[in-house]
Amino acid sequence: MGHEAAVAIIYHFGNSIPTVDELKLPTNAVLILAVLADGYSHGFAIRREIDARTAGHVRIGVTTLYRMLNQLQKAELVEESSERPSPQFDNERRRYFSITTAGRRVLRDEIKKLERVVAALRPLASKART
Repeated sequence: MGHEAAVAIIYHFGNSIPTVDELKLPTNAVLILAVLADGYSHGFAIRREIDARTAGHVRIGVTTLYRMLNQLQKAELVEESSERPSPQFDNERRRYFSITTAGRRVLRDEIKKLERVVAALRPLASKART
């Protein structure tokens, strides 16, 4: 993944260049990669799957989705897929996307980071409820 492309989709603070461990993808990007890890999909189906997986807690707008897909493509984490369903189940205007090998690696790393955050918060959960 090119550094310029990665920085374009990474949130970080300050003027310094973040280290690899400091890089953090936006939640929407992680969710898109997670959906595509299960197989190629088109935009509306990605939105619908994110809505289902998050029980409606995360809803991605059309513009946000395609902007994020474009940024993920530039970062070489996602690519436009040549795979398509049979014509009777397809709409020729749909664009299908799939995750790349680099995208799978980044997704795996992001999941590990999120698991560490959840593990760190778990002991605090009971305190937050009081």
